[in-house]
Amino acid sequence: MRIFYVLFFALVPWFSFAATVTVSMAQNREAPPVALEMTRVIEDQIMNDYFSAGEIISNTEIAENGGAEFRKPAFGLEEAAGGMSDFLLAVYLEYSAEEKKLDGSGTPYALLQKVSWRVVDVPDGRILGSGAFALSESDIQRSNPYECARVAAGLISGEGLKTQHERGGEE
Repeated sequence: MRIFYVLFFALVPWFSFAATVTVSMAQNREAPPVALEMTRVIEDQIMNDYFSAGEIISNTEIAENGGAEFRKPAFGLEEAAGGMSDFLLAVYLEYSAEEKKLDGSGTPYALLQKVSWRVVDVPDGRILGSGAFALSESDIQRSNPYECARVAAGLISGEGLKTQHERGGEE
């Protein structure tokens, strides 16, 4: 029986086909303080989506000076390489500068205006795909901005996974 366990644990890594992915998030410098909480909600949803898709996922510290960092082609790449990741999902979130309040409860939130993302093949630094979409201030975003953030995260995850699998191959 011991031989079985030794062989089992020795061979399991050979049959593991999950890709390792690092998520690096950035947000604009002008965003209100509550935006960091919303960015964490989006990051958490992306990580859950990737984990549910069978990927091994990690993250880096959120860059709060966002735009300038995200525009650098190497944004997040060093951390992803250091973590032995196959892919990097880099995401930039642009919020309005002023803090908003939910009608009724007065709960603060940041208005998410634009999302940009890219998938990078970490070993060679090649950008496999990228995209962006704008969000307009709507009744949905004003009534439940955190749910809107989760929906945005789902769009990012879906496009990121699709790009990774189509252009990077399944690991």
